[in-house]
Amino acid sequence: MKSRRSERGSAGSNLLVLLLAAAVGAGAALYLRNWREAGGGPVQMQVASNTAPTPIGVNASSQQAVTLAVRKLGPAVVSIDTETRARGTFLPGGLGDLFGDGDAQPEQHGAGSGFIVDGKQGYVVTNAHVVSGADTIQVTLPDKRQFTGKVLGADTMADVALVKIPASNLPQATLARTAHDEPIGSWVIAIGNPLGLFQNTVTVGVLSAMGRNLNSPNGKNLEDLIQTDAAINPGNSGGPLADLNGNVLGMTTAIIPSAQGIGFAVSVDVIKQSIDQLARYGKVIRPYVGVLFQEVTTQVQESLKLPDREGAVVVRVQPGSPADRAGLRPADVIRGVDGKRVDRADVLRQTVRGHKVGDKVALDVMHDGRTRKVTVTIAEMPDTTEQ
Repeated sequence: MKSRRSERGSAGSNLLVLLLAAAVGAGAALYLRNWREAGGGPVQMQVASNTAPTPIGVNASSQQAVTLAVRKLGPAVVSIDTETRARGTFLPGGLGDLFGDGDAQPEQHGAGSGFIVDGKQGYVVTNAHVVSGADTIQVTLPDKRQFTGKVLGADTMADVALVKIPASNLPQATLARTAHDEPIGSWVIAIGNPLGLFQNTVTVGVLSAMGRNLNSPNGKNLEDLIQTDAAINPGNSGGPLADLNGNVLGMTTAIIPSAQGIGFAVSVDVIKQSIDQLARYGKVIRPYVGVLFQEVTTQVQESLKLPDREGAVVVRVQPGSPADRAGLRPADVIRGVDGKRVDRADVLRQTVRGHKVGDKVALDVMHDGRTRKVTVTIAEMPDTTEQ
């Protein structure tokens, strides 16, 4: 019998996060392909010049705005069905197959959503967790055409994957210039395939918040997420979250199942950065220092006898990392970076991410009341969540 399952995990210590693929194959390594082998190239994405919502006045109702937005974006929204073959066989008693016979592990079938970002080259964006470990990927367009997709690359840190299908002259989504132009409280539209049963279902809500961070079930920290109360369900994963102009603001990725109306989408800013590198290199190259740090709390300030709560306190240093080689150690407090004051931890994180691999970053570090200068050479981030 074919099996279906959903992915669940923790966000923080008590918050349960549900990634929105209807089912995901298990136990396989990330399925990456070199972009040159697949005949790929830079993504010719279509970006809106203005993301301001369509005005709702006397001659245009909100219903008409939603209808027009769906008419514009809907043809580029696809359904994605995956199949993961059995990885082994098992004896009826539940023990591993020691003798080469026994019942095969059932195939796992998954369902999610995606949207076309380059109609000329057949590039489709979806969540990394939708296609992770899949042996076959079937992409179905709203006009019922079906294609076998190949994963050009996956960015598990951002939960973004780029899939290529053998087709051209396809309908193409327009990406918003940035998600941050859209004010909190704006109407947003989610399109996807909930539960893998209902193709291109449309729901409407508001943009509830920006810049949310969550720990996903795979242990990665998803950052700069859009929060929305638009109804999204398992199977919506990878579908677009759009403004009233039909421009993509983000890609739905997770919900809090114990709550109502708390869903999350990867922002279009993150999507654009990821897919450009996935098309070129098959992976995303991120700057890496190798420290885990946190805000300076009142307890930290008292414990370390700090003059104030500014800076980012180092919790752990990854052995062999650039930070380790530069001499950083736990309980160091980074109070300056590249001549800028670090009044909160996000300043340090954002500044590091603005650098390229090979750049040098200058840190002002306080320890036991003394401040010293530390220079760290940025490296490429390995498969880790630390900065």
